[in-house]
Amino acid sequence: MACAAMGLLMDILRYHWRERQDIYVAANMFVYFAPDQVKTRDFRGPDVFVVKGVRDTHMRNSWVIWEEEYRTPDYVIELASPSTAAFDREGKKRIYERILKTPEYVVYDPNRERLRAGG
Repeated sequence: MACAAMGLLMDILRYHWRERQDIYVAANMFVYFAPDQVKTRDFRGPDVFVVKGVRDTHMRNSWVIWEEEYRTPDYVIELASPSTAAFDREGKKRIYERILKTPEYVVYDPNRERLRAGG
C-alpha cells in the first residue's frame, strides 16, 4: 500500500505543478545533508519530497544537498505506520525543521486516517 500511495502522491504533486519547469518530486529516496557524513548517519529517507528551483530534473539515486547547491526539500510527506508513527511525528519533524529547514512537513497515518501538518 505504501508504494502505491507514494506513486499516487508523486503523480498528484507533479500534476499540481505541471506548469512549472523547476520542481523536483521524488519518493523513497535518501536525502544526505552533511558533506562529511558517513553513509550510516546524517541522512533521512522521506517517503515523498519536493524541491523547488531545480532546473535539472534528471533521475537521481539520492538527493545530496551539497551537490544540489544546498537546496533542501521544501515539502516532505511521511506515510506513518504503527512502527514509525511516533518518530515520524516528533524525531523526523525536528530534523526537517531544525537541520534541513523544510517549510512544510506532513505526516499521514492511513491506519488512523489522520493528517498532521506543520513546518
